[in-house]
Amino acid sequence: LVRLGHMYLDRMGPMFDEFVRRRWWYVVWDLGRKLLVGLFLGVIVDNKVANGSLILSLFALDLLLVASTTPYIDRWNVVVQLFTGLTRVASLACVLAFLDGSLPPVPLSDAFLALSLVGMMPMLLASWLGMVEG
Repeated sequence: LVRLGHMYLDRMGPMFDEFVRRRWWYVVWDLGRKLLVGLFLGVIVDNKVANGSLILSLFALDLLLVASTTPYIDRWNVVVQLFTGLTRVASLACVLAFLDGSLPPVPLSDAFLALSLVGMMPMLLASWLGMVEG
């Protein structure tokens, strides 16, 4: 069993490198969340609003976990993940409002454009700072 644990860490160890050691569980949660989103998208196809609501709740829980536990070692990763999580939740909320009929198509596309730009800014800034400092 110990040998299997070492084999797992040899193979998957780099995945844990950017996280605080006390927050190892976040990597497991993140993989599970991605698996659940894929399952929800593939399995629940009849009711799009229910499907979107389940995925939205997963994204909102993920955002809450990143905001409350700061699992990343690098603070810029925390900022980038917070912006990514916020734009992910807001984008899916806009899609659900569109499916509900309360948001017309034109504001939906405008919201996607604005949220995409806002969501990319921390990543671009972090990349630029990395180039300047490095």
